[in-house]
Amino acid sequence: DQISREVMVPRITPLEAAINDLNAGLRRLRHWDKQLHEVLDARTLLGEILDLSRPFLALRNIEQSPLLSAEEAAWPLQALTPQPLMYLMLASIYHLAEGRGKAPQHIAIHPETDRIRISAERGVSTASASDITHGEDLINTPPIDRRGLQCLADHLQSRIEFESDQSVLVYLG
Repeated sequence: DQISREVMVPRITPLEAAINDLNAGLRRLRHWDKQLHEVLDARTLLGEILDLSRPFLALRNIEQSPLLSAEEAAWPLQALTPQPLMYLMLASIYHLAEGRGKAPQHIAIHPETDRIRISAERGVSTASASDITHGEDLINTPPIDRRGLQCLADHLQSRIEFESDQSVLVYLG
């Protein structure tokens, strides 16, 4: 069967854009290792982490909730060293997105004074990605389980806590 260009272009265009975003994110990640001693405020760092995770989540039709403003959240006052937090946050997002059961519709990050809560929320998605960008058949990578995420935290000498199958707490400092 010959598939028409009119049918395939609208389905492939979002996938191509997501792949380009993933490539851009990989290039940005290479620069993180060069910034070992850089210290960032929490909102800037979490914004970077959300930007880096956006293409991965878009390929799975998972939306991100926007970061809360300073008035809406208890943002940590201390500046944060990017490396350990970035690795733990990205791994936690991946863990929740690829975990057991049906994929979540939203991933939310809620800063608190001494920790950051990453939660997977079920609900009705407003994402408009095409069928071709959805599902495990597109990206077949094994999920990070609790043991793997805990091992990463231990290696980074950081503390995490699993509130439930839908929430991970990453402690600061």
